[in-house]
Amino acid sequence: MRLKTQNSFVVTLILCIKKDRQRDIFQKRFSGTAHLIIAALQTAFLILSSLSVVRLRILILIQRIPAYIFRTASSKQFHINKKGASFMDRSEFIRLLEKYTRSANIESHEEMFQLSVQDESIIDMDFSSYYLSFSWFADNQFDSCTFHTTKLTDTNFCGNVFRNCKFSENYIRKADWDEEKFICCSIVSLEAVRVSFLSIIMEDCEVKSSGFTRCYFNPLPQEGQEDGHFSRTVFRNCAFEDCSFEDCVFDSVEFIACTFMNTDIDTTNPGVHFTDCEFKTVPY
Repeated sequence: MRLKTQNSFVVTLILCIKKDRQRDIFQKRFSGTAHLIIAALQTAFLILSSLSVVRLRILILIQRIPAYIFRTASSKQFHINKKGASFMDRSEFIRLLEKYTRSANIESHEEMFQLSVQDESIIDMDFSSYYLSFSWFADNQFDSCTFHTTKLTDTNFCGNVFRNCKFSENYIRKADWDEEKFICCSIVSLEAVRVSFLSIIMEDCEVKSSGFTRCYFNPLPQEGQEDGHFSRTVFRNCAFEDCSFEDCVFDSVEFIACTFMNTDIDTTNPGVHFTDCEFKTVPY
């Protein structure tokens, strides 16, 4: 594995320190109130929004509220930047991942760290069994990397390129994976729940035995953004529930033995072919 600095390497450890008992009491009260507010917003969303585009915009905003509230209410952030270094080698990066994983396994959670990696070229790296939840990866190049049982819940990935990478037995929940590009990747037994894949690009990929619930693959709701684009990609034995592929571009894409429940996808698109697939619509 080689790590080459392209512009600048940013590693940020955000130290979250528990305060006294008064803060704990505040967190519990604040968390309870926040959950009530979020539940009310979700109910209003289901009642008032009828257009699929409006539903997409509102739901994305609602899904991002809990993580923001948790970070604001429960953590004081201290930025500790790596000084005087122009690159990070393999051993140093592994030590960083191990430290981040260990900090997540501390039962008392007195010290939690947040990991941020940007503008790096990461080659032949095995992320298997590492804890990456709550981490931030932006504008990185992943080449021939492996993600097996990697903890990816509440991750924020943006603008990364995955080339010849393998994902297997991963669980992703409440995460933002916007503007990601997958080239010649294999994805097996992935379970994604409430994940934003806006403006995703997939080329020459295979996705097998995976489930997607409340996931969105649409173009980003901003002018000038690329459409979600799938080309020469096969989905086999996958399940999609309450998902949306609205306005996505398909080019030689196959769905084989897949199920679609309350999922917005254009079955008349000439660029996509369905074989032994099942489509269901269940009223809310």
